[in-house]
Amino acid sequence: MTKDSPSQLGPYIIMDYIEGTELETLLRQLQDDQKEAEVDLLYEQIADYMLQISRLHFSAIGPINNDTSGAWTVTSRPLTTNMNNLASVVADYPVANFPKTAFTSTQDFLHHRADENLVHLQVQRNIAHSRQDAEKCFIARHRFKQLIERFYPPSEADNGPFIPYCHDFRPKNMLARYENGSLKIVAVLDFEFVNTMPAYFAYDPPWWLAIVSPGLMLKQFAMEDFEALYVPRLERFLQAMVKVEAKQVVGHQRETVSLASRIRDSWESKRFWFNYGIRKGWSVDVVYWSALHEPGDEKLSGDLEKEMSLIAEKKMEQLAAYEAECDARGIAQSG
Repeated sequence: MTKDSPSQLGPYIIMDYIEGTELETLLRQLQDDQKEAEVDLLYEQIADYMLQISRLHFSAIGPINNDTSGAWTVTSRPLTTNMNNLASVVADYPVANFPKTAFTSTQDFLHHRADENLVHLQVQRNIAHSRQDAEKCFIARHRFKQLIERFYPPSEADNGPFIPYCHDFRPKNMLARYENGSLKIVAVLDFEFVNTMPAYFAYDPPWWLAIVSPGLMLKQFAMEDFEALYVPRLERFLQAMVKVEAKQVVGHQRETVSLASRIRDSWESKRFWFNYGIRKGWSVDVVYWSALHEPGDEKLSGDLEKEMSLIAEKKMEQLAAYEAECDARGIAQSG
């Protein structure tokens, strides 16, 4: 910490130096140059990491701690990227609403996350820029909560196991270098928001395969454009996962259902999109309307229609106050 530094610098962390190049940069070059064999080799290394992580089972949802006996346990509340963003970006978010303890029920955790999205809609002043935007956000976030039982039936593994998950597990946070003529991943970084999560999170396809955030891309392009880029890479990654699983070393019990099969099921069932939206509060609206909405779902009950009208009116009042404050301070506005 700062007080421990002779020059009063900090806080900071001293880390080992590892020679390597950011893997995202390398992947872009390899894909542009159509060097598929090298891409496959990198995919196999990442698939192996995912396979190892998928075997780590815990009995609660939250951060992993090393206790005094040396055992790895989960005893504290989750601390997610989304919680960090709500606390640091949304000025009026009631952080007292954050969970106080670890979750032992998938249902309880998902309902809590869905409720965070609903509170987020109410308190962020510039989350909607028109009455129609506000109504679409309201519908998306309420319908998203109602989808929990569809993708996570209450009787299905509600009490675990729970598996470590890191949303930042992506090529941007990996280093690689050539060793003996082959590319090898030599470092995986940024694990500060790792939590054990419902097992299905660990069974999702890597969201980063298109080397672009799905939520960001869907805000600019149609789902068909995203799929045209993503699906061929998903198929390559699944081939890599199958190859890795086929090389199971002696001592590892072969899983009843392969991870490759679970990943494909996540994509085909659209659980991938539900999980992405429940993790990424700022993308929940575009994910719902682009991937999960079905015709007729926009119709709400009478009570919700009344609540939506009140929320939409409130959002326009908040937006006007926000814009006036920005003008007074002479600062640019952002969504």
